[in-house]
Amino acid sequence: MNTVQMYTGKGNNAPYTPPTAKNGPQAPPTPDDRQEIIWKPFPGLENFFEVSNLATVRHCKTGTSVPLITTRDGQFMSLYHPVTGKYVSLQIHRAVATAFLPNPNSYSWVSRKDGDKRHNVVTNLEWIPKGSKKGKEVCRG
Repeated sequence: MNTVQMYTGKGNNAPYTPPTAKNGPQAPPTPDDRQEIIWKPFPGLENFFEVSNLATVRHCKTGTSVPLITTRDGQFMSLYHPVTGKYVSLQIHRAVATAFLPNPNSYSWVSRKDGDKRHNVVTNLEWIPKGSKKGKEVCRG
């Protein structure tokens, strides 16, 4: 049979072409392509949560991932605090930067290098001086 087949039946006379790989065969990812996940205590909530270099949060005791509720602009996230029983508003990019990036100049703002508010991995974050404008996206925090 050809790669094009005809299926007939109740009004279906359309040709069918089997799916093919669009970009050809791809090599499996190498260890260099994958980032290792590193966990550190969550700043301000050290006894309860840990934050990773890939901007995920998990419980310290159970190790289960914590769902973060994001606001529409992607800036603030809510995290349920087990002691107070209330949701705490936080900035995940600031938590990642505080946990993983040194801040020798005591800068108070965290910026995302690519400007994408949802891209909060440690390699995309940097401390910047207050008031400096680096691209369109600068977040105080």
